[in-house]
Amino acid sequence: MKLENKKVLLISPQEWTSFHISKHHYAKELAKRGNVVYFLSRKPTQKDKIQISQGPEENIKLVTYRTSFPWKTKFYFSK
Repeated sequence: MKLENKKVLLISPQEWTSFHISKHHYAKELAKRGNVVYFLSRKPTQKDKIQISQGPEENIKLVTYRTSFPWKTKFYFSK
């Protein structure tokens, strides 16, 4: 199966920064083939529930979302 001219969703726990890991490189290569890549990162937003912004390349869209879970307390649950 060739991944060309499709919409691709990549889910990553790391946000899009200058430090790139494999998921960032996959996104760039898929975008070069004419795919529209939606890079979903865990960075929460304060305003809207979902924000889609233009990525560093033409066919890469950065998707951030607001979560209702208080991430600061995720390791502090009592037993």
